Amino acid sequence: MHIDRTVAVSNASAASEGRIAGPNGVWDALVHGLEIEFGHGVSQGLAARFLDAEECDFLWDARIAERWIGQYDSAFEEAVELDRIAVLGSTGNGADWFVAVLIVDGEGDPHGIIARSDFVDRCEAEAAWVLAGGMRAM
Repeated sequence: MHIDRTVAVSNASAASEGRIAGPNGVWDALVHGLEIEFGHGVSQGLAARFLDAEECDFLWDARIAERWIGQYDSAFEEAVELDRIAVLGSTGNGADWFVAVLIVDGEGDPHGIIARSDFVDRCEAEAAWVLAGGMRAM
């Protein structure tokens, strides 16, 4: 049985692994790594393409809070139980705040995105996060 709850997420372990640094850590760390590898001129564009390709994982890593909103009922027979998790976070790539509903397994690994909204204002994002269970599919 699941209980609806709000859980503040600590990024301390992710920061120690080098994946996140600061409130806009995912974006900043990615751009910095790409600047080292490919130079400053292309790092922003490459980072945007990389985030698009790996969006689900980056949203999960960039979350600052998460809230269970229900079990995910797949049209296919799944070998693992999947849940719908509303996340609030910041990637720092123009749209400072986001709210997303992700499909996550019991081990905490994200499997997909159901919906996402971007916000400039943190208060608006937090209000949307509270209502995230009603977000429609993308």
